[in-house]
Amino acid sequence: MLPSIRLTEISKDSIRTYLIEKELISVKEFVQNYSAVAKNEFNSVYRLSTNKNSLLLKQPKKWNASNNFLSPPPLETLKQEASFYELIRSYDYLSRFMPSFYLFDEENQLLILEDISDAENYYPIYKKHHINNEELQQLVKWLNHLHRVRLQPKEKALLEQKNIQTYYVSSFFDFPDKIKCGPDHALAAELKQITDNSHVLDAIQSLKNNYQQGGFTLLHGDYQSGNWLISDGGVYIIDPKFSTFGRPEIDLGSLVGHLLLASLPATKIEMVFGSYEDKSIDKELVFRFAGLEMIRRLIGVYPINFPGTTTQKKSKLNDAIQLLKGRQTV
Repeated sequence: MLPSIRLTEISKDSIRTYLIEKELISVKEFVQNYSAVAKNEFNSVYRLSTNKNSLLLKQPKKWNASNNFLSPPPLETLKQEASFYELIRSYDYLSRFMPSFYLFDEENQLLILEDISDAENYYPIYKKHHINNEELQQLVKWLNHLHRVRLQPKEKALLEQKNIQTYYVSSFFDFPDKIKCGPDHALAAELKQITDNSHVLDAIQSLKNNYQQGGFTLLHGDYQSGNWLISDGGVYIIDPKFSTFGRPEIDLGSLVGHLLLASLPATKIEMVFGSYEDKSIDKELVFRFAGLEMIRRLIGVYPINFPGTTTQKKSKLNDAIQLLKGRQTV
C-alpha cells in the first residue's frame, strides 16, 4: 500500500511498486518518466510513462476550509470525476471517447486515468476559427449519448454533491459580483453593462434558477474547448468534475458559446442543432446559456486566454449580452 503522502514526495520506485500491486503495470515494466504536467485550483496532475504504458495520476491540492468557504474540498471534485467515469463505463460510446478509468484510491486520494499522450486541447480554435465537420459532429454525438443516460437513484446521488453544486452556482452565475476592474480597464464599459444593467442581471438570475431546478439529464457541466481533446483516435472528452443533472441546454449552450467565441460561421451552429437528436430543446435557452458562457470566459471567474484584440473582445461581449437577453443569431 502506498503511504498517505503527496505525489510530489513519491519516488519512481515506490509508485512503480504501488502500480504493480494494483495490477496497472506488469513487473516487466520500468518507469521512464514521472513528472508534473498540470495544476489547477483543485488538482495536481502527474504523468507516469513506462516502456509500455502512459498513465495520468491526479491528486487533490491541499485545502484550507477557512480560506475556501465556497470552494468544495478538492477531494470531493476528484470523487465526482471518478464517479462519473465509473458510471459511464458501461456506455460504450461515451467511455470510448474518454480516457480509460483505472482506479480511484480514496485512502491515498489518487485518481488514475489513461494518458492520451498524443492529444491536444481545442484552445487553438479561437485563432484558427475552424473545426472540421466530423469533429463537431462527434462532439454533438457524444452529448446525444450522454443526455440519454438514465441512472438509478443511488447512482444519481453519487453525482449530486452539494458543495460542488454550490461552488458551480457561485462561479458560473454569481461571477459579476466577483469581477474587479477599475474605470481604466479596457473592458470597463462592457463590464458596467453587466453589473449595472438590471435586465442582464435578471437574465443571469433566470439561468441560475433554471440550473438550480435540476433535472434528470446527465450533464458534463463544463463542456468547453479545454475539456475537448483531439488525437489520432478522434475527439476525447475530459474533466467531468462539474457533472450534474439538469437541462440539456446547459451543455449545448456551452458548446455553442465556444463556437461563437471562435467566430465560426452560422452553418456550424446550425450543424449543432441539426445533429442533436432531441428536437424539443429550447433553442433560445441554448443561446442564452451560450451568451453567459461567452461572458464568463471573457471576463468571468474562469477566463480563457482569448487571442483577439480589445476591440474584438468588446464586440464578443456585446454579442454575448444580446444573446443572454434572448436574441438568437440563427
